Amino acid sequence: MTDLGIRYDEGGGVYPNLFDACPPFQIDGNFGVTAAIGEMLLQSHAGEIELLPALPAVWAEGTVKGLRARGAVEVDLTWKAGRLVSVGFRSELGEPFRVRYQGKTVELKPKKGKHITLGADLEAR
Repeated sequence: MTDLGIRYDEGGGVYPNLFDACPPFQIDGNFGVTAAIGEMLLQSHAGEIELLPALPAVWAEGTVKGLRARGAVEVDLTWKAGRLVSVGFRSELGEPFRVRYQGKTVELKPKKGKHITLGADLEAR
């Protein structure tokens, strides 16, 4: 294993599972890292949801379900080779929103509680 130079016995740092290593135990570090990971996968503001804005190269493929975007929108993402494969949305409010991925933006007008699935090209499936 690579030595990252973190001295857990002196306080501070991050364990391999990304929990914080700050004696005494502080939950804010653990919540903070999960919030940061969420922001790497999805960002939402001003009526727009951006997909995979900061995907690390070492996360070449993956799936996440149930991320929450502003406006009460639930988002499921699947990616391979560092690129979006599909994305699903379920809006609890049925309010319109924009989706952006790699320079392309589409406007969605979901029905309350209904699921919408888009492909990597942001076209409906």
